[in-house]
Amino acid sequence: MKVVFGLIAVAMLAGCVPSSELKNPKTGETVTCGAYTLRGLGMSDAPATSREANCIADYKKQGYVEVKLPD
Repeated sequence: MKVVFGLIAVAMLAGCVPSSELKNPKTGETVTCGAYTLRGLGMSDAPATSREANCIADYKKQGYVEVKLPD
């Protein structure tokens, strides 16, 4: 049974959009947009990419800046 759940998790993660981290330079608070997974639900990555872009745009309007994540 654990193997089945493991395989399902791997299949869903294969469709993840990477997450983005943003930081408020005034307060030091950080937030993460993503990683959104939809491929496991039979959907493409396009809606997930759009959700991440909207999330980033919303935080940038509040003064947050993107932080480069280590590779």
